[in-house]
Amino acid sequence: GSVVDPKPVARFRRFRAEVIRRLETLAHGTPEDILIQALDRAGPIQEQALLQQAGLPPEIAGKALEDLKSRGEVLPLVPERPAGTLVSRGQWESLSSRLRSLLEAYHRQHPLRGGMPREELKSRLGLEARVYAEVVQRAVAEGVVSATEAVVSLPGYKPRFTPEQERLVEALLARFRREPFSPPSVSEAESEVGPEVLAALVEQGRLMRLSDSVLLLPETYERMLIAVIDRLRRGQPVTIATVRDLFSTSRKYAQAFLEYLDRERITRRVGDERVLLQP
Repeated sequence: GSVVDPKPVARFRRFRAEVIRRLETLAHGTPEDILIQALDRAGPIQEQALLQQAGLPPEIAGKALEDLKSRGEVLPLVPERPAGTLVSRGQWESLSSRLRSLLEAYHRQHPLRGGMPREELKSRLGLEARVYAEVVQRAVAEGVVSATEAVVSLPGYKPRFTPEQERLVEALLARFRREPFSPPSVSEAESEVGPEVLAALVEQGRLMRLSDSVLLLPETYERMLIAVIDRLRRGQPVTIATVRDLFSTSRKYAQAFLEYLDRERITRRVGDERVLLQP
């Protein structure tokens, strides 16, 4: 007899149909058949690892792989790296379908969220970090999904409030406009519209969360930012007391605002004062 699989990745159960098909391919299939079979079992996989697992002579394996790529039966996850991570056409169609299904379910379950957190999606797909990043990159390029730094969603998906939620949102935002420098706290806002709605408002950029307890309208933040930068550029000191008095706000809001500027690397604290980091 002859050895048809010199590098088995697992022990086989005798007479299982898929095992028999695989061994028949190894014994009688073309080099292209053998490569596709190896890719379907192990992919997504780096090209060099695929060639080694196929167990074919290097020249034959290399030519067969190029033929498969030219016919679109083997795809690089990142087209700019054709010798990088590879998937078969069938694998990619399966991955794309699974991505859509996971996101459809997530949108149904969390209609007010802009998308599934990237880490959660990676965990659901069961992919290691590098391959996952390449899968999302290709899926975005093909229009299968949309992605930001934080979340992945179906293309064109937008959270939509119910009429009652929209009424509550407008009432809350009206309070922020009436009292721009002493607006409702996070806990107050959550009690008025609910945590999910408030999270959606922050995600949509309709409110800014400066700390665990402080929210501002984006236009209020911009107004405060321009005033503080102007003072710093003119060499005037800026402290918590300065901001408190300048905007007739409380120490809590002034402190949260300045600490946010520090985290954004717009300013740096030196003693009780702030210095400008950005020109």
